[in-house]
Amino acid sequence: MGCRSRGSAKRWLLFAATAFLVISAPAVAADASLVLEAVQKLQENYVDQVDPVKLLNAGIQGLRKQLVDMNVTADLPDLPTGVGAQDAQRLFMERFASARSVAPAINETQLAYRAIRAALELLDDSATRFLTPEEYRFQQAQQRSGFGGIGVVLATRAERHYVWLVIPGGPAEAAGIRSFDRIDKVGDLSTEGMTSEQLSNFVRGITGTPVTLTLRRPGTPDPITLTMSRASIKLPAVIRARMVSEGIGYVHLYRFDEGAANEFRTVLSRLGGQALQGLILDLRSGGGGSYRELDGVLNALLIPGTTTYVTESRRGRVPVTAKGPQLLSAQARLIVLTDETWGLGEVLASAVKEAGRGLLVGTKTRGQVNPVRRFELKDGSALDISSSRVLAARGARLDKNGVDPDTSVPMGTEEFEAGRDRQLEEALQRAR
Repeated sequence: MGCRSRGSAKRWLLFAATAFLVISAPAVAADASLVLEAVQKLQENYVDQVDPVKLLNAGIQGLRKQLVDMNVTADLPDLPTGVGAQDAQRLFMERFASARSVAPAINETQLAYRAIRAALELLDDSATRFLTPEEYRFQQAQQRSGFGGIGVVLATRAERHYVWLVIPGGPAEAAGIRSFDRIDKVGDLSTEGMTSEQLSNFVRGITGTPVTLTLRRPGTPDPITLTMSRASIKLPAVIRARMVSEGIGYVHLYRFDEGAANEFRTVLSRLGGQALQGLILDLRSGGGGSYRELDGVLNALLIPGTTTYVTESRRGRVPVTAKGPQLLSAQARLIVLTDETWGLGEVLASAVKEAGRGLLVGTKTRGQVNPVRRFELKDGSALDISSSRVLAARGARLDKNGVDPDTSVPMGTEEFEAGRDRQLEEALQRAR
């Protein structure tokens, strides 16, 4: 679905391509050599220099835990400090073979995957992750033509699933689904006890096939049943743009795909541009796209020469600055809404906050900002690797940490049941 979520998850019920660079390899069986392949990919491509011996020792620790789970004990000592690369690989293969010999009920694939995941845990990097062949194929199936959804973003509160955003032009909008509608049934299946992932899987399917939802709408006593046909969903950069008060514009910027910066400048100009007294920039739930488009949006908002963020790689750090032309007046009040904001959305929020240009209202961003490269491993599994790191303008890490709002306004079950957007209400007060 293009992103992972945490806590009060918002999930996409739509067809969307995942922006990964995929490097493929022919599929063969998983064994100890798969772990060595994964470690080599990390050595060559991870944003920081990694110690292969430490990674392999973490993998051995994963083997031990796998054996403990099976009530089996074995002598699997760590690799000695200072061991050479070839000896480290040989010794790891021996440890792997020992684990396999004492627990024949565990196949090599289980052991290899456990070792890889344990090695990745050592990095403490949520963007660097391992996908089994099944998980990888499922993602690929979602991206292929013919697989579709209905065009909504879902919010989960207290195990209830609500519509948070309705994508313009999608089946959900055409069927009359609204934000804050609670999804109680998919077909004849109750959503009670479902995870957001499970609900997503029931709603998505082959393009053109029907899906029926039973909804509860704030202020409407009776359930609403709507049927729509699944379709491929085109994600817009700007979901909504309008004037919300005299002199105050509102723009919900959802994606940073090709053309997003021009689209943002166009709608900002249409709302008044330099004449605006205030702008509410809604970044909630969004964040995917390209840094080139993000830079274009920042150019419209910040004074030329302002440091917006810093990129970090093995080659060092490179600051990025706004280049203009600035479209929003420096005197206009800027309020940024954040809730489940990720990726480029949180880089934008950080740039605004660190420049002292505006106020952030909502909840902390997700801390998922690092660019990722995807490598297909020899058994058909895949490894996502953080190839660089994005820092705040003053050098603070954004990955894992996220960006705190200036004014915290959570949206709980009470707000969703009432159909009340308290975050937008707070932003309006601040913008006036």
